[in-house]
Amino acid sequence: MRQLSICFCLLLFLLTAEGQGSSYTLKMGYGASFQKWDAIRRGPLMAPSVAIEVEDFAAQNTSAVYGVLGYYRRGSPSGIDRVLQDDGTFRDVNGQFAMYNIGMTLGVRGKKPFQEFKQWFYNVGLRGEYNIGDNFAEYQSGIRNISYFPDKSFIRSFVYGISVGGGVEIQLSEKLDGVIEFNFYPDISKQYEQPAISNVPDPYRPGQFITLRKREIRNISAEITLGIRLVKLR
Repeated sequence: MRQLSICFCLLLFLLTAEGQGSSYTLKMGYGASFQKWDAIRRGPLMAPSVAIEVEDFAAQNTSAVYGVLGYYRRGSPSGIDRVLQDDGTFRDVNGQFAMYNIGMTLGVRGKKPFQEFKQWFYNVGLRGEYNIGDNFAEYQSGIRNISYFPDKSFIRSFVYGISVGGGVEIQLSEKLDGVIEFNFYPDISKQYEQPAISNVPDPYRPGQFITLRKREIRNISAEITLGIRLVKLR
């Protein structure tokens, strides 16, 4: 987390050092995160996000470099609403496997005039995310057949991937724009990696044992965001 903060402060300095102007955008988003558990592609985990963006744009505002620092929830529905406890009773759970990440994206952006809007843009960037938490604890306390559920010790602290997207800027005043943006976030590295586990009791055949396959989980996410952009010319 400390390294991400240092990198973002350095980025802020570099982006505002040169160029025709800079902008600062507060963005609120809503996204869908997908994961495949046990070779099954589950439905999307829908979750909000929040981010701040710093952009440095060239003459005529036709291209830019940018950096984003944000909070994201990655994961998928677990398909489990209740779990069997050691005392034989059932307990409700929230029905999702969720991991909470702080992410930073560094990228480049192209811009073009677009009808009644100020302009439209497209962007591509490199992205890194640092895990700060999860909800796995509720699947690890007093539950039978605990090996079937995710274990936080197998979460990778750092993941990386790319960001591809675009959107439109809508001029609200001389120094204020509205922004509508869509981005696609495929991870290259794994968020969760757990080796195969042998000699696990079979819940459907008492007295029998099975081997749980290796789990290698990557995030794939898509998000739409709305933002307010403050423009500063030099």
